[in-house]
Amino acid sequence: MDLELFVDNSMARASPLSDALQQPLVAVENGQKVPQDPRLRLKKIVGNKTKNWKKKLRIRIGNWNIGSLTGKGRELVDAMQRKNIKILCIQETKWKGNSARKIGEGYKVYYAGESTKKNGVGIILHPDVQEQVTEVKRVNDRLMGMKLIRDGKIWHIVSAYAPQQGCRDEEKEEFREKLEEYIESIARTELIVIAGDMNAHVGESGNGYEGVHGGIGFGRRNVEGERLLEMAEAAEITILNTWLKKRQIHLIIYKNGQNETQIDYILVRREDKRLVMDCKVIPGEPVVTQHRLLVADFRMKSGRKRRKEERKKKIKVWKLKSEKKNEFRNKVEETFRERHRTGSLPETAAEVWEDMRYISSKSNRDLW
Repeated sequence: MDLELFVDNSMARASPLSDALQQPLVAVENGQKVPQDPRLRLKKIVGNKTKNWKKKLRIRIGNWNIGSLTGKGRELVDAMQRKNIKILCIQETKWKGNSARKIGEGYKVYYAGESTKKNGVGIILHPDVQEQVTEVKRVNDRLMGMKLIRDGKIWHIVSAYAPQQGCRDEEKEEFREKLEEYIESIARTELIVIAGDMNAHVGESGNGYEGVHGGIGFGRRNVEGERLLEMAEAAEITILNTWLKKRQIHLIIYKNGQNETQIDYILVRREDKRLVMDCKVIPGEPVVTQHRLLVADFRMKSGRKRRKEERKKKIKVWKLKSEKKNEFRNKVEETFRERHRTGSLPETAAEVWEDMRYISSKSNRDLW
């Protein structure tokens, strides 16, 4: 005898969380009478919120050689607003004096200059950043910086403009010395960002300077580029726009006809490279046609505590190629003769290397 199963549909009910109780998504028409899926609208809203949240966790710092600041204030403000730049370092302002002034929409430029015909550096700040400034330091018409406190962290922003080809070697050496002194004056627990037109070609590869140059540069290295890499290695800083893989259009800073070069850089200490989210050139800005805008995005919170450590003084290698070379050689020879007179000469290879290290370090301390 077959058994028949009877199901009483009146007693059946759907689970409260099942699809049976959910209202189906109904396509609606937008303003152009085109059906629109409400799920796409939901995705768009969530996406925008995520994008805005990420923007709050970063700060964009830029650098631009503008040729002259006169008559370009409002254009620079417009570019900063469109590209979401909070801090912009500028070179060749050609404004005389050490002062600050508003240039529109609440933006403020701090500048240093000695002539209306050449040089001059400056830093333009978004209105939200201005109240965070605690100190402004103007070294000369090629170097200035400021100290600000943002989200509990101390930042030092430096705008630099190196002497170009054709300037005297003494002027180039003085610029490097001033920049190095500025870097050494900043505690290791504080963040320093150097942005500037260095008038140097570091080349496309980092041969010999792997900790400074990321191996993704442009062009061929020249003498000024070699000096910049030597100084950066001694100061333990790194060149950001040589570390991220980019198309060539996002590496080239200066373009004049067939002449294309990379001469502007943004530099930080090696341990701060982890804070960098992006670094690239933005072409096509109309304010300056030949010199392009360089920007870097920094993460506001690293999630790691900075270690307090004492900076070891480095030998200033590039100075050995100037008038200091003979003085350093004489110091080393004098120390060797002194060790020979006392009879404390090394015997093994390990002792020889240790002896050389000690003598070089001692000569360096005595000389600098």
